[in-house]
Amino acid sequence: MDRQSRVQILLDQFNSSLGLPFQKLLPASTIEETLFEEGIKYRNRLFSPMVTLWAFLSQVIDADQTCHNTVSRVIAWLAGKGEEIPSEDPSAYCQARTRLPENFLKKLFGKVGLQLEEKVQREQLWFCIPGWRTKQVTLITTLLDAQAYPIREIAELYNLRWEVELDLRHIKTTLGMDVLRSKTPEMVRKEISVHLLAYNLLRTVMWEAGTPTKVNPLRLSLQEARHHLDNFVAEMKNCGVRKRKKLYQTMLEVIAHKPLKKRVGRFEPRVRKRRPKAYPLMTEPRSILRQKVA
Repeated sequence: MDRQSRVQILLDQFNSSLGLPFQKLLPASTIEETLFEEGIKYRNRLFSPMVTLWAFLSQVIDADQTCHNTVSRVIAWLAGKGEEIPSEDPSAYCQARTRLPENFLKKLFGKVGLQLEEKVQREQLWFCIPGWRTKQVTLITTLLDAQAYPIREIAELYNLRWEVELDLRHIKTTLGMDVLRSKTPEMVRKEISVHLLAYNLLRTVMWEAGTPTKVNPLRLSLQEARHHLDNFVAEMKNCGVRKRKKLYQTMLEVIAHKPLKKRVGRFEPRVRKRRPKAYPLMTEPRSILRQKVA
């Protein structure tokens, strides 16, 4: 079978697995439209921009974020179809990531974020989160119309600033962006863009899970949503369309089943539980350090 057919096999695998929960927000038409807007032209390669994007997303969401693991997944899918498999060397995939324009990735996560923002109703933007240690806060604002902007609602909105800190922590810790593996500034920025895209897509799934059951999506666990997504995607990939839709609805119900408790007044000491190993930090390239210990 020719290379184009192998590309289609990979796209079908991604669309029936990781791409299934995201097909409404990130359909192939949106990706192709963005490719056209950026004037991206590409050769007939196994790692086309579409395949590379989905492989990149799967790499970010997976617990093992190595390029070797991502290429191994591609090899397994092609081998399962009896097709010629690519080299185990991840360099072809890494080069394909490098060819993805930075602005292309920025546009994609921006579009997904805007679509998610459009789902939010005005009344859903205001929440009351009690239990802060601060006794008195002085807010200076130019919103002088007390009828349109009640003092209580402004104070409640101010409390939501902590949610921003939690979201940043999720992107860095839950999605593993605290350690970026790229070696050039351009690729580091691309990694950040793909992490933000994956975060927006996960949040959209959580929104779809919480809204029908009237569970506040902000009270759902991003880590649990990621775990359920990984486990259900493996099953959805191997079943028919009808069962796949049923599994998807079940996944949404499971994600929304256990919202996080409101831990009023909670605060934690700034300490580390795990003891670090007593080795010095690597401050020089490995090749130089080898020479020193040889």
